[in-house]
Amino acid sequence: MISKLGPGSVFKQQQAAAMTRQLRAKYFAMSRDTHKTRVARDIERVKDMSSTDKSKFLHSKIKRATDAGKGPATQATYATMTFEGRRAVATNPDQIKQLINSYTHYVSMDSSKTDENAAWDRCTKRGTAKFSKGDVKTDEFDEEFKHNIDSRVHTIREELHSDLMNSPIPHTSLNKLFTPKELQTAIKRLKTKLWKACGLDGIQNWMIYYSGCEIQECILDTLNQCWIQGTYPDRWYDTLISYIYKGKGPLHELTSYRPIALTSTLVNLLKTMMLARIAPVISSHIHESQGGYDIQNGIRLQGTAMGTR
Repeated sequence: MISKLGPGSVFKQQQAAAMTRQLRAKYFAMSRDTHKTRVARDIERVKDMSSTDKSKFLHSKIKRATDAGKGPATQATYATMTFEGRRAVATNPDQIKQLINSYTHYVSMDSSKTDENAAWDRCTKRGTAKFSKGDVKTDEFDEEFKHNIDSRVHTIREELHSDLMNSPIPHTSLNKLFTPKELQTAIKRLKTKLWKACGLDGIQNWMIYYSGCEIQECILDTLNQCWIQGTYPDRWYDTLISYIYKGKGPLHELTSYRPIALTSTLVNLLKTMMLARIAPVISSHIHESQGGYDIQNGIRLQGTAMGTR
């Protein structure tokens, strides 16, 4: 009886969906096992290596992480963008590159900077096959509402400043140099993200996690110097924008992808240590209905109106 069912039957579709889930789970399990095997093999390889060989081995890993030495990737030849009244079409790799740069600006643009946005529109029009811009409703504010909000924000800032001045935690404890214990705590948080995509410097989380005491001492000294001087290397300001498919929408449409910023692992370590210091001070001033993340425990707040944002 089942064999007589057509491919469009509900039962057949359920069977196909179940098999897809099984194959997907099997694939991810094999990928995890492959990663574990590779890590264990690399650890064994470096045990008896000389310092020179370890340096070469690390350099080869960095080259792989940054795609150096690999052949050219397949390039897309068609892309579209429909965003905020703007519509554009790109028909070759160079035009797609320009369209991606423009889209990166559009998703974070300030609507009040009309001259800058108009310049991007002109650049997009020159660099793509087709571009048009429809009428977009400008932001409108209720001036009375805006005044009330500004007044409340001013009051909250004054109260927060007063509470911080009377805080039992001395400010010197927030400004002191970071300790090896603080660095170790931050490094331990990398364990679940060893293979996360890295920034432009090619330093991956696993490199920091499995590094020795000497390297970690150099990292701590570098971060403390940045903390003391209040300045950071110019390269740390360079961010790699990567686009992740949302799981729905045409593959050629740029709005089907979510942009994420990839920064240096060293920057993330510094931010983690800074957050661990200021969280105990700030958490006591955050109302239970505040949406977003629990900055002290690094988890999303539950039961809040904006918890799903």
